[in-house]
Amino acid sequence: MRPYVLVFLGAVAACGGEEGPTSPTAGSLEIRTVTSGEVPPDGYTYRVDGQPAQAIGSNTTATQADLEPGAHVIQLAGLPDGCTASGDNPQTISITEGSTAVASFSINCVPPVGTLEVTVATTGAAPASYDLVLDGTSQGAIGTAATRSLENIPSGAHSIGLSGLPANCEAAGENPLSSTVRTGNTTEIAFAISCAAPPQETGALSITTSTTGEDPDGYRVAIDGGARQPIGVQGSLTLLNVAAGAHSVRLMGLATGCAAGAPNPQQVTVASGATATVAFSVTCAPPPTTGTVRVVTSTTGVTTDTDGYAFTVDGGVPQPIGGNTAVNLDNVPAGAHTVALTDVPADCALDGSSTRSLIVAGGETAEARFVIRCAPVTVGQWSRMESGTAFSLYSVWGSSASDIFTVGEPGGSFESGIFHYDGQSWTPQATEQGIILYSVWGSGAGDVFAVGSDPLGARGYDGAILHFDGSTWSLMPGPGVATADGAVEVSFYSVWGSSGANVFAVGEASGGLSRALVARYDGAGWAEMTLPAGDNRVLTDVSGTSSEDVYAVGYFAPSFGLRRAAPRTANLRTFAEGFILHYDGSLWSEVLPLTAGVAFNAVWASAPNDVFAAGSANDVAAVYHYDGATWSPMTVPPVGPLLDVWGLSATDVYAVGAGTMLHFDGQAWTEVQSVPQRLTGVWGSSAADVFTVGSGGTIIRGSLAGAPQP
Repeated sequence: MRPYVLVFLGAVAACGGEEGPTSPTAGSLEIRTVTSGEVPPDGYTYRVDGQPAQAIGSNTTATQADLEPGAHVIQLAGLPDGCTASGDNPQTISITEGSTAVASFSINCVPPVGTLEVTVATTGAAPASYDLVLDGTSQGAIGTAATRSLENIPSGAHSIGLSGLPANCEAAGENPLSSTVRTGNTTEIAFAISCAAPPQETGALSITTSTTGEDPDGYRVAIDGGARQPIGVQGSLTLLNVAAGAHSVRLMGLATGCAAGAPNPQQVTVASGATATVAFSVTCAPPPTTGTVRVVTSTTGVTTDTDGYAFTVDGGVPQPIGGNTAVNLDNVPAGAHTVALTDVPADCALDGSSTRSLIVAGGETAEARFVIRCAPVTVGQWSRMESGTAFSLYSVWGSSASDIFTVGEPGGSFESGIFHYDGQSWTPQATEQGIILYSVWGSGAGDVFAVGSDPLGARGYDGAILHFDGSTWSLMPGPGVATADGAVEVSFYSVWGSSGANVFAVGEASGGLSRALVARYDGAGWAEMTLPAGDNRVLTDVSGTSSEDVYAVGYFAPSFGLRRAAPRTANLRTFAEGFILHYDGSLWSEVLPLTAGVAFNAVWASAPNDVFAAGSANDVAAVYHYDGATWSPMTVPPVGPLLDVWGLSATDVYAVGAGTMLHFDGQAWTEVQSVPQRLTGVWGSSAADVFTVGSGGTIIRGSLAGAPQP
């Protein structure tokens, strides 16, 4: 069938042509660094509006192009120890159309060195001195009860320890200790040594190390698993007062890539009055000269270009990358590199610059992350679908884009139809005589409920509740509210649940006067729930976010006293008074009292603090919103009464009614289509796949602009 396209939305229709509004002329930004003193060779980094950091030299000007006019925040970061930026950091810079703004940073750097002050205190029979070792290199002797200052130590982390402790002496705590030197500051280190009386028979142990390659901080040596002492990479250590006998000597603290020749530990026998020797040979592999560049893309929205993007490293050969992908490039030489992203479609925008500057360290991974924002995923066209029926359709729900149900009735006779869409076409699935179905909802493809009324009493006047198990529709026993003679008759107008074992059906029960009714299914059976008030009231819709956050809406009208009419087919009452109930998992309570002139027909909740109730106020569309504290009327276009509301999020909500469909984008309600039919139900499988149903077998589908039409 050739589709009948009703309305086209999106930028084309909104702007009256193929060209959208012209974006403001972009501006540019220069980031300047001026460094005095000890100029750091690797420079700094900067961020614009919190985007990924970019490298910048110590005395350099970097340019950011294509920035939108307005205020932008520039932050200088990556300042080495000893460097400080004067003035504001970050800076807020205003960019105007077609101009270049400047953010200038003045940095002063002092030599990044400090002082280590080492204090030693010893108790017991101690030698004259110990050997002070910094990062595996001997700094000479230090007394057993002395303080010594090491000046001009580069800022950063260091290892400082005492070596040459006799076997009868032990340092309290770690030896060596790790310490951080701050530029211009003095860092204090203290060692407490305790020495016991040596054994009667002792000897000495001479330990030497020889290293091929580099280990940055030396090693540690331990005798018989005892206290550790530092030893250099080309070091020697003589331990006195070692008890005569067999001992185990272990070399520890080897850097990654370094290995001691076997065996380690070594076994040695110390003779009384003699010196035994142990030698360790260590081989260290050269440090890695390459690293990895990781390129990451994160794309939101939708684009007509599905080929992805391309990126280059240092202007090399372009390589493809998907819209939400991470690609690792190994064996990239250590040093500074630039990654550029290209082939970004015209309907997408890249956050920040198209290039990322990064530093690759040997054996490490540096990441270049790109965020691309494309047009929001939303309906761009509306098309009439062939429903195969002239029934008035009241409700629509699906488990997926290829499993959708709608229910309705032909009018003039007590009969209902259930229709199903399998992703290809709509077909009748079931016909039920003697009942009228108004609403359909399910927890999944094999657990679907349809509710309505039984005006002829063919099923006992207790409302109509059907269940679909994936293959067959079957009648469920009602809540037991109606009487066999029809003196009390139940009608359900809406069904919703938080799960297949927690389902709510709302409507009314008549018995001289009508009263509001909520029935709940707990997985075993349906039962009436207690409400705060009910006479002359009808509940028209139910929705929620959980089993402890459920809303039901409706209205009060004295004219309900003798006979009801289905709220989604009848003209709304001018003298109605709308109300809203809430269920917290234990009790129903009235959260919006009777509001004169308002009739609520539908409710949908995206979150406990984001609920929409739709209907009419004096026969004109009305929507109320709950923000977690207050219900407030929203501004809506002056269209007819609204009969259903549904959404995917707080910024993507639809409301349909008498010849109209409205959309809320988080900011404002707008009319997105106007048709001659009454639209009574709306549901979607995604933000770009929305179905609305209505009178005369009307089914209209919203899809992406340019998508194939049904």
